[in-house]
Amino acid sequence: MAPHVALLTPEILHEIFAHLVFKPSVPWNPPGPPEDRLALANAALSCRRFKEPALDALWSRLENITHAFKLLPAFRRLGGCFVLDGVVTHEDWARFDSYAKRVRCLIFVDHGIIHPSVYIRVAQLKPSPLLPNLQSIASSPGGSGILTVLSPTLVDVRIMADESAKFFPEICTCLQVLSVSAPRLRVLSVQAVLARESLCMFSRMSQLEDLFLIGKGNWDPSFLTSLSSLQYLHTLKFEIDDSVATYTPSRGRTPPPSFFSSLRILEVFGQPWQTTASLSIFPAHPLRHLVLSTPHQRASPELGIWALAAQDIASKFRSLQHLELLCTVWDGALTPPALPDFAILEPLLELKGLELVRLEFPCLFFSDSEFEKTAAAWPNLRSLQLSGSSGIPNATIASLQSFAVHCPSLQSLSVAFDARKVPAPGAASAAAPVSFSKLESFAVQDSPIDTILSIGRHLDRLFPSLHTIEASAHQDTWADVKSLVDTLQLARMDQRARDMVTRRV
Repeated sequence: MAPHVALLTPEILHEIFAHLVFKPSVPWNPPGPPEDRLALANAALSCRRFKEPALDALWSRLENITHAFKLLPAFRRLGGCFVLDGVVTHEDWARFDSYAKRVRCLIFVDHGIIHPSVYIRVAQLKPSPLLPNLQSIASSPGGSGILTVLSPTLVDVRIMADESAKFFPEICTCLQVLSVSAPRLRVLSVQAVLARESLCMFSRMSQLEDLFLIGKGNWDPSFLTSLSSLQYLHTLKFEIDDSVATYTPSRGRTPPPSFFSSLRILEVFGQPWQTTASLSIFPAHPLRHLVLSTPHQRASPELGIWALAAQDIASKFRSLQHLELLCTVWDGALTPPALPDFAILEPLLELKGLELVRLEFPCLFFSDSEFEKTAAAWPNLRSLQLSGSSGIPNATIASLQSFAVHCPSLQSLSVAFDARKVPAPGAASAAAPVSFSKLESFAVQDSPIDTILSIGRHLDRLFPSLHTIEASAHQDTWADVKSLVDTLQLARMDQRARDMVTRRV
């Protein structure tokens, strides 16, 4: 019987076998089950038409460079590590190349089982790229061996190391090679201690779109200026060393029109004065996503800094859709705030396009009227989280009505309110207005609660699509509220079914 036409088309076979590999181009994802790799190996051995596409899928993700070196007969274990002992012939390299050309993703972990002389000798014997079609690499830790496997075809590079200084030379050399020899590099993540001499390399990577610098280094927010000319940079995430002093930007200089022209996502982690100061170099900018995060503070936050930051954000980033300001303190380190909380964050209400907002501050308790202002100012909200506070909240259940009325697209809400202040059932003010809100998830945090019936009825009328209620205190009582809401929703469905039957009759 003649084979199906699909089995005669190499492109279709490649697509079929690619489904047996779990996202091979993403090195930080775990591999698929061993059964899939065994199925690919069996397919490659079963049919000549299957051989090439099955081997391409099987070798597309290489989780240990040792597997590739074992293709060379001279690569063998001697004592406690592998060495290259003997002559490597042209035939050996041809066999090696026939598999190495298939590798698209490499997880490179130097555990010391390969002697450093192997990498040196391989580099001498094979001046061309070892893995000529490599696109993604994740290395942890670094080590000189990573320089051997770097390829001009790289698109995604992730380097992870500990906070010791022993990786400085290797990381600096690796970044230097990438800046010169990886013209297609789009994504770069460095999770390691960075020396100042390493930082100048990033601005030379002209095609970068996403840059992640996670780890402490001897640098300050002025480093941002050197990156501002990267015309394709879309996402920038970085961490600032605790030892860096307050940054004072130079005045009188107008940024060029190309200043971070493509940047849309910015995330900064550091002390409050550092994260807020990093915004000072920006002019008005079409940023879409901003996250400012600080480590746990041992004292109450300097709210004046955050007040200035809120003004800066509101005046410069009018196109923001995603905003997170995270400032937490250790338990027992809190003192009364110097300014009213709402006054600090009120400038942010000018950002009418916000869709996702997460604000984590101590004593972040709004009143009912302040919640109403917030909901009215952000009608496009899809997710809102106001957390970080402890104590009895000021708002009551009446504040939830503001979100049901003014935020029709809201799907996730996390706020604290005093659920004890609920009108008694049967009272004239007991019934909340009927709403068509799309809210599905509601985190009530530490909201105090006494009764179940009234609060359950209110939530059902305000949020008819509610599926989840999460609480960090009074969990049993709130679980009963969720059961009541579920019952009311089922009763409403039954009533709709009856109405439909009545119409038919």
